[in-house]
Amino acid sequence: NVTGNFIGNYTGLARADQLGHGGAIYNYKNATMGNVSGNFIGNTGTAIFSDQTTTIKNINANFIDNNNGAIFLGTYNITESVTGDFINNRKLETISSANGGAISAHGIAKLIGNFFNNSAEGSSDSQGGAISLGWGPSDLINGNFVGNSVTSDRQSQGGALYYSYGSLDQMTGNFLNNYAVSKNDTAY
Repeated sequence: NVTGNFIGNYTGLARADQLGHGGAIYNYKNATMGNVSGNFIGNTGTAIFSDQTTTIKNINANFIDNNNGAIFLGTYNITESVTGDFINNRKLETISSANGGAISAHGIAKLIGNFFNNSAEGSSDSQGGAISLGWGPSDLINGNFVGNSVTSDRQSQGGALYYSYGSLDQMTGNFLNNYAVSKNDTAY
């Protein structure tokens, strides 16, 4: 298990226009973690980056003001639940698509939280101002989605939530003032 407060951690690339991954935690291929809990505040480079074929049992944390997104769960990642508040997290990609201002994942069994003012902005097709989920099943998404946005030079999809290529059993919550904006193409 990993417990603590992760504040102001940074990872970056040599290129000024791209951020690295795992500003606070990087779970590498085929690795397993138990439960992760705490507060992730002001980290640069996705706060929790869990690469493909990894496991994080449960995440119970709050994510505030993180750059490059709060959580990324890669292909074939196994995560039972994510619970927390996601406030003002940003995913910005100046040379590609931006997916999930707060969470980008290939499947989470249970996702419960409040999502306020998260944003994804990319130069290519971009999805999910707060959450981008796909390629895996989800049993439950429950939360309040307020003021989340996705913006792109091309297609923008899902101001609050983008879900593709999977199954979703139940979704409950309140959705208020979320939006998708395309500068040159279409928005959904």
